[in-house]
Amino acid sequence: MVSNPKSTITFIKFLVFDFATEIKLPSLFVKMFEKLIPKLCILRSHTGKSCVVSIVRDNNGYFFFRQGWDKFLKENELKEGDVLVFNLVDATTFEVLAYGSTCCLKEVPQIQNSTSESENISSKPQIQNPTSESEKISSKPQISARNTENGDAKRGRKVVKKRDNEKPVAKQTESEEQYSVKLTLKEYQKHNVEIPRNFATKAGLKHKNKVVIECPEGRKWGIQVWSRKEQAFLSTGWADFVKANGLNTGDTYILRTVQDNPNLIRAQILKHGSKIIKSEC
Repeated sequence: MVSNPKSTITFIKFLVFDFATEIKLPSLFVKMFEKLIPKLCILRSHTGKSCVVSIVRDNNGYFFFRQGWDKFLKENELKEGDVLVFNLVDATTFEVLAYGSTCCLKEVPQIQNSTSESENISSKPQIQNPTSESEKISSKPQISARNTENGDAKRGRKVVKKRDNEKPVAKQTESEEQYSVKLTLKEYQKHNVEIPRNFATKAGLKHKNKVVIECPEGRKWGIQVWSRKEQAFLSTGWADFVKANGLNTGDTYILRTVQDNPNLIRAQILKHGSKIIKSEC
C-alpha cells in the first residue's frame, strides 16, 4: 500500500449522487496525466479485492470508470458517503483506500468463494476402482510370466524381461491436454492476470465465468473469469493461487487445458524459466 501521496499519482473521490454504474475521474487529474491513463485498469482495494475496470472517454472529453465499476462497488460493499483514495501504482493498477462513515478504513469480510468448489473437490476421498466382475468369477488358471517366457524362448522369439520394480508408464494422449501457454508472472499480475488471446480463445475462456486450476499435487482453486471483447482475465481467486504456491515476480508457469474437462486448467510452476522446482501446491 502506498502511504506517501507525493511518491505516486493520486486523487480522491466522494461517493455521492449517481455513482452506481460509473464515476468520473477528476478533470485536473486527467489534464495532468492523460497520457498515463490506461483504457483498462485494475482496481485493488486495501482489503485485497481486485476488479478489472474499463476507463472510457465520453463525447465531452470526460473520463469515467465504467465497465466493472459496479462489481468493484459490490465486492467492497461501498455505499453513498464513502470516500475513496486512488493511487496509480503502475501502468494499469490503482490501489484504492476506502473510508467509511467512521472516517477509518472499511473492513470488508473476505468471501471464500475461490476455494469452496476446489476444496470440496480435493477433500473428497478417492474411491479405488473395485476388481472387475470378470476377474472375480474367472476360474481360468493364471499363466505365469516364467512359463510364457520359456514358451517364447523355445519358439525362437525374443524375450524381454520385466524388472520387478518396473511400473507401467501411462501414456498421455493428445486428447487429454490439448493447448498450453507459458507465462512469466509480473508484479502487477498477482491479483489479476490477462491470458494471451490465442490460448484464451482455444480454452474458451471468453464464454466462461469460472474455471478450476489444478496443480501437479492435485489441489484445486476455483477462479473467476472476466472477459471484455478480445481480452480474458483470471480475477477473483487468482491471488489465492499465487499466494498458496509462493509465486514471485519473474517466476514462470505453464497452463494447460484438458479436453475431457473444459472447465479444468492444469498448472505447472517453474522458476525463472528454468527446470521445475515447484511441483506441489
